[in-house]
Amino acid sequence: MIYTGCFFHTIGMENLVSIARTAPSFYKGQKCSLLNPSAELLAHWKKHHDIGYYTQVFEAMLAGLDVHAAAKALDGKVLLCWEGKGSFCHRQLVAKWFRNAGYKCIEL
Repeated sequence: MIYTGCFFHTIGMENLVSIARTAPSFYKGQKCSLLNPSAELLAHWKKHHDIGYYTQVFEAMLAGLDVHAAAKALDGKVLLCWEGKGSFCHRQLVAKWFRNAGYKCIEL
C-alpha cells in the first residue's frame, strides 16, 4: 500500500518520500523527483489556479511513467507535498494514478 500526506502532518513518521519540487527546511528524507510537477506547471498554477489545465498536464506526464515500477519502489512509503488534506494538489493526482492501476493509495 502507498500513502500520501502533507509535510506538516507527518512529522516524526517513517518511510517518507517528498514528491514536491521543494521541501521544508526540516525535511531531510527521501525524494522522488519523477513525481514532481514541472517548474512551468507550477508557475502556471500560481498565476492562474486552473485545476483543469493542471490536471490535464500532470496526468499526461504521469502517463509517460511506469506505474508498476513506481508502485513497487514506493510500496509502504508516504508521499509528501505541501498542501493540507482536502486542498487540491498533485499528490491527489498521483494517488488516483496508482488507484486506477489497481494499487491501494490512501491519504493519511
